[in-house]
Amino acid sequence: SSDDFVLVHETVIGIGGYMHIRWSPNGRLVAIASGNTLVLINAMYDSKHLGPRSRSRFTVRRVLHGIDAAIESICFVHDGNYLAISGQTTSILDVRDKMNCVVEMKFGVVHAMDCSLDGSLIALVGADKYVTIVDTSHPSVHKWRVIFALQYETVGTAVAWGPVGIGGLRYLAYGGEDNKVNIIEIRTQEETWEKV
Repeated sequence: SSDDFVLVHETVIGIGGYMHIRWSPNGRLVAIASGNTLVLINAMYDSKHLGPRSRSRFTVRRVLHGIDAAIESICFVHDGNYLAISGQTTSILDVRDKMNCVVEMKFGVVHAMDCSLDGSLIALVGADKYVTIVDTSHPSVHKWRVIFALQYETVGTAVAWGPVGIGGLRYLAYGGEDNKVNIIEIRTQEETWEKV
């Protein structure tokens, strides 16, 4: 029935290109990117009760126009304290500090990235034909580091983390323009990987 689904917020952004939408792990923010525009929305969400059906739960917090290049991918890091945006470069924005760029990383054109469920790793894939894993476990973004990069046969277009398994094993799925999807097992304590 129409009572089961209620439109509570609507916004229009960007001028072409693909749209990317991510909800922060803590449920407080929604990031939307299209072209070279980024919009950050406050989501007044409480997991115990959603409150009345109202548009007032969602308000625009910040709009960034004219970013140097089209945004290819976005993801939240550290429960929503940082937002990574990728295009020609990957920028880490501090959500708590007016979306200021605190670190810029050069991985080439990144088409997709994903943060692990615990916020300690980011995986990136793109035009450089690598799957790159960045350790984001340190609270200071200036101490984040690449732990390894795996060469891939084609341009990467999608990546997703699985849950953490027994003994700290992690699983990562990634795919590219060749329409193949690979799943790898990552032993982060040993900084090794194995295709499964």
